Amino acid sequence: MSLLDTQESELDTDPSTSDASEVYLPQYLPLEIVGESAKCVLLGLNYLGHQTTTYSGLAKRFNVSATTASQIVDDFTGFLGELFYQFIKWPTGSRRQSNIRKFRKCHNIPNVIGCMSACYIRFTPSKITDEISSYRDTKNGCYASLLQAICDTDLIFFYILGGCPLESSTTEANSPPNYVYKLGVTVLGDESYPLRPWLLTPYKQITGDDYHSRVSYNEVHNCATSYIRSAFRLLIGRFQRLKLIRRKDIQSVRTMVHACCVLHNISRSMENGLPMEFMTSDDEIALYNGNNNCNHAVAGISGSDMEISPDAYEAELLREAVANNLYKMKQNSS
Repeated sequence: MSLLDTQESELDTDPSTSDASEVYLPQYLPLEIVGESAKCVLLGLNYLGHQTTTYSGLAKRFNVSATTASQIVDDFTGFLGELFYQFIKWPTGSRRQSNIRKFRKCHNIPNVIGCMSACYIRFTPSKITDEISSYRDTKNGCYASLLQAICDTDLIFFYILGGCPLESSTTEANSPPNYVYKLGVTVLGDESYPLRPWLLTPYKQITGDDYHSRVSYNEVHNCATSYIRSAFRLLIGRFQRLKLIRRKDIQSVRTMVHACCVLHNISRSMENGLPMEFMTSDDEIALYNGNNNCNHAVAGISGSDMEISPDAYEAELLREAVANNLYKMKQNSS
C-alpha cells in the first residue's frame, strides 16, 4: 500500500469505530428550564460571555447577592465540566470517515482527521503558589496556560488539553492518545509541533531540489490548519471571559476552559455557517509558536525538521510523498 493510499477499509474493521457507543450532538437542545434554573443558566452564560462582568454586576442584574452569583458560576461551569467527555470526544465510525473525506476533498491530503494548535489562556490567580509559578510568563508579565485542541472542518473540538503549564512536558502538551497512529489517521499541526508519522507539520527549511513541492505543501497545509485558528477565534470571541480569567487556582481555570469548549461544541452543532459577529480578530488570539511569545518552549520541539522524534524518518517520507503529490496535482491543473 502506498503512503498516500487511504486506509478507510482498515478503519471500518476497527471494532472501536462502532457508532453504537457514540453520543451524537442533538440538532437542538430542548431545554425545559423555568424559574430559578433559567436564571442560573443565564447568569452563567452572561459571566462567560463578557470579559469585564463582575459578581456585583451580576448580583444587581439577576437580583441575587454577589456571593450567590459566584456560587452559581462555579456550579454552572462545574456542571458543564462534567459533560466534557460527552461533547469533546474523538470521532469514530462514520463521523471519522466524514472528517477524512472532507479534508481530502478540500485540501487533497489523505487520512487527515483534524488539525491541531495551541493558544494561551491568560489568568489572574488570587494566590501565588508553587504550582501557579510554573504558569508565569515572564516575558509578557502575566500568568498563562496552554490550551491545546484538535478540531474538524466544522470547527468542532474533539480533543482538548486545557490548563497546561508553559513548561509542559512532551507527554502532557504534545501527545493526543497513543491510538491516533494505530488508527492510520493523521493530524495536521502547526510549526510549533514536532514532525511525527501521525502529525504532519509544515516545512521549516525550504531549499534545494524540492523547493517547489515544499512551497506547495506549505501553502495547502496553512490553508488546512486555518480551521483550528478559526475555532480559537470563535471560542474566545463568543466566551470573552477566556481573554483573562480571574480564578483562585489552576483547577478552576481548567474547569472554566472546559465549560466554554463544551458550550462551543453545542453551539457549533446547531449553527449553519459561521456566526461572524462572534469571531474575534487574529491579534486577540495568542497562538503558541515555540518560544517567541514566552521564555519557555514546549519540551520536545526542535528547530530541525529531521531531529524531532525517533520516527522522524518515517514521518519525513510521508510528508515528502504528500508534498510531491500536491505539487503534481497543481502542475496537472495549471
